Amino acid sequence: MHPGIQLLLEIGASRPELLLTGKVLTDQGRVATVMLESGWSREQLRHIITDRPLPQPVRTTVGAIMRFPRSAGVAD
Repeated sequence: MHPGIQLLLEIGASRPELLLTGKVLTDQGRVATVMLESGWSREQLRHIITDRPLPQPVRTTVGAIMRFPRSAGVAD
C-alpha cells in the first residue's frame, strides 16, 4: 500500500468525517505519496489535511474539499 494512502486511512480512522474511499482515496493517496517522497513529512501533510475546518454545511464531497492543491507542486 502506498504510504500516502496509509496516511489518509489513518487520518480517516481518527477523523471519520475526513475518510476517503475508492478512487478518491487512491488518487489522493498517490498524490500524498509523491509529496512524501519529495520531502514533505507525514506531520506536515496531516496538519494540512486536518487543521482546516470543513465548510458548514458541506455541499460537496469531502474528497473534493481535501484535494491537494496544484500549488503544492504536485501534478495529478
